[in-house]
Amino acid sequence: MREVWNILERGIATPEDVDKAVKYGFGCRFLAAGPVMQKEMSGLDITYSASKNVFPDLSNDDEPPSILSDKVKRGELGMKAEVGFWNWDQESIRVARDRYVIKLKAAIKVLTDS
Repeated sequence: MREVWNILERGIATPEDVDKAVKYGFGCRFLAAGPVMQKEMSGLDITYSASKNVFPDLSNDDEPPSILSDKVKRGELGMKAEVGFWNWDQESIRVARDRYVIKLKAAIKVLTDS
């Protein structure tokens, strides 16, 4: 999450872009194999090389970024306040939660089917 907040703070991507990158990028692969097994499959040399290039730019902040603390100070707490990175009303909250449950159940089915 620290890197997510850093990416948003620096304006590198929008909240929507970050969510899409995780859901449709590396996130969906975790259903089939965890991160260590994925690196075994792609090759530890590739992981090493990517790490040397990416790690220096990753966030090492030890405090929450202002993009998060400012929202909390303003009471923009997400669904429970009906505003966060997105604006919410009771109907959009219901739709989002229903969609989440459906997708989570589908993921659990994939994980438990042999």
